[in-house]
Amino acid sequence: MVGQDWHWGGLGLAGSCLGLGLAWGLVGCGAGNSTVRLSSGRPDSFYHQLGEKITQVSQAEVGLNMEGLPSSGSTQNLARLQAHQVDFALTQLDVAVAAMEKRQIKAVAVLSQEPIHVITTTTSGVRKLADLQNRQVGIGPPGGGPSYTAKVIFANQNIQVQADESPLDQALAKLTKNQLAAVVYVGSVGGNLTLRQWFKTQAHLKLISMPPSLINYLSIREPDAYFPTRILQGSYSANPPIPPEDIATFSTSTVLATRADVSDQVVGWVTWAILDSAREFALFYPELQTGDATRLLQQGLFYVHPAASDVYKSGDPRSAWVRYWENNNDLQAGVMILVLSSVVGIVLQYWRYQRSQKVMAITTKRITELKQLLPDYPDQALQGIEELNQEQRLMFIDGKINAEAYDQAQHRTQRFSEQCQVLIQEKRNQAILKTLLLVDDWQATLQTMPEEALTKLKELRLSYRQMLIENQVNIQDYIELMELTLMSLTTFAPTYVSEYPLMGPLTHLEGDSRPSQTPSEVMNEDR
Repeated sequence: MVGQDWHWGGLGLAGSCLGLGLAWGLVGCGAGNSTVRLSSGRPDSFYHQLGEKITQVSQAEVGLNMEGLPSSGSTQNLARLQAHQVDFALTQLDVAVAAMEKRQIKAVAVLSQEPIHVITTTTSGVRKLADLQNRQVGIGPPGGGPSYTAKVIFANQNIQVQADESPLDQALAKLTKNQLAAVVYVGSVGGNLTLRQWFKTQAHLKLISMPPSLINYLSIREPDAYFPTRILQGSYSANPPIPPEDIATFSTSTVLATRADVSDQVVGWVTWAILDSAREFALFYPELQTGDATRLLQQGLFYVHPAASDVYKSGDPRSAWVRYWENNNDLQAGVMILVLSSVVGIVLQYWRYQRSQKVMAITTKRITELKQLLPDYPDQALQGIEELNQEQRLMFIDGKINAEAYDQAQHRTQRFSEQCQVLIQEKRNQAILKTLLLVDDWQATLQTMPEEALTKLKELRLSYRQMLIENQVNIQDYIELMELTLMSLTTFAPTYVSEYPLMGPLTHLEGDSRPSQTPSEVMNEDR
């Protein structure tokens, strides 16, 4: 409200000092009783284990209470995040990249690399991806990342498959029984215990390489989602080596994602918890064991949350005010300037408040005066309110009133302007309706008493003209009324001429010195 501007401005000094004190008091403090929600994955899955680790380090490092929610995988996690059901979500980067490009979702950290595995058997007859044409293939349950990526692969290769949506362990069981030709899995190499056990116990399982053209196409077309990689020889078993040779494929990333509207403070805390305990995530992201965590956790990310980016640059967000104090020698001078500017702000706000109150009083008075014109002269009332509106606009441009006062004044003038326009339209409609009724009567008279009707024709025409001059009808309505009358003459003139053969041109109206006119000439005079 305008009336509160000076009041809130008067609190500027106290509010500024209080905010500075609270910020200082928060130095070194943890998250307290804040609770956030994380959507992870199916129980005992890679994502579920990763989610539990994030929950543990968030509590241990920054005291943040995080509730983990199981799910069917990446797609469901992303949907929950977009629906504001959770604050964080684990998802494949390729699943989330479209939402990130729309600025709906932001990345916090890369927590794993997930190469695409196409698993088959030595007895399936499948040697390359194209051999899966019209075969049954396990792609994982709906809502999971593998299902999404598998559809991308087959769509880009124009391969039609019969999709089986069984969970990974069930799909592998079907594969060993030759009920499936292959299983698509997207995940960290060696990160899935179930897959490792199947490779150890089922010697006839094998991996096939992706076509180089597909790897190149996706890596170039969607570089923010996919990149080339290889599953190295012996990654799943050393003796016999599984795979027996390097497998060419491409990879996406496991990303901890959040929304852009999630608190910067919470995002900063979670980012720091992961960064400060990065080696604990080496089970999921082996490079973190010895590599540069700051680089690896944001590797390949295009859409990083600003709060997370700040943590990667500056470290623990809880010590931000300490760093700011140490690195800024002008802070004390700035506080003094803040105090002085707050005092000046009080005076300016109060002055603007008084000016705004005066503008609102003038607006109310002018509208009250114009309301007296509204019933009989809505056109004049509309012109008056538009002039008032223009005066207010010029005052706003000159800085004589603030934006809030201007908006309120505009709101009042706009409402009154709409009332004027409605009343003008009603009067116009009434005038047109009245005229149409006169035309109906005139048409009836033309058929029964043509002499009298022709005498009234000029009066009817003058009535149209007067309505146009008084702005009761617009030019289009005027033309249509003239055309309607002329059509009536054209329709009934033959009958009139045959019944009254001696009837000549229209007689003069009393006092009219112009030459006699035919009906068409009378109408065409105004056309």
